[in-house]
Amino acid sequence: MTVQFSENQARIYDYWISLLPDRRVMRDGRPVDPASRPVPRWQDFDILDILPQASALIVTDIIGPEKQIRFRLVGTQMVEAWGYDFTGQTIDFVMKGEYRDYIAGLQHECVETRLPVYSHSRFQWDLGRAVDTTRLMVPFINTEVSETEPSMVLVCQDFDHGKTGPEEAISQRIDESEFLEIERALIDQ
Repeated sequence: MTVQFSENQARIYDYWISLLPDRRVMRDGRPVDPASRPVPRWQDFDILDILPQASALIVTDIIGPEKQIRFRLVGTQMVEAWGYDFTGQTIDFVMKGEYRDYIAGLQHECVETRLPVYSHSRFQWDLGRAVDTTRLMVPFINTEVSETEPSMVLVCQDFDHGKTGPEEAISQRIDESEFLEIERALIDQ
């Protein structure tokens, strides 16, 4: 799958990259050990730096050993798409079934691999209405929880109301090679 960021997602990705404490994915000619990949600190994040994208954002906390997902912030565009504000709620309250498992799996993969995750799927919130959606998820370390382990995810989700999305959801971790290619593409834009 080719990662095709929306304008909002490209800005969020570029901002996330700018916050990395160490942008190298290779050390001594070898890939960085996944357990020590650099991840930005949430405390360095400033919503004012990405204010035009704020309405398309969701911020989650990954809590405890059971890795429960709680929605810390839900942007206004997301509230409109979902039909209500689920800030403060857990994923189990907001979503059910396969969709819940899919979204939780993406969030967990993001923090466990310490890498951005991109997905493209159909968003359906009731019978008969479906739209095309893409998501970019990027991990953050909340130093109030841990100095080294990611426990937050920033999600930038965009909708294309003119399309219904793919039959099967598609997701992709952005690994080291794509990480560099995407960074180059953004710099060239």
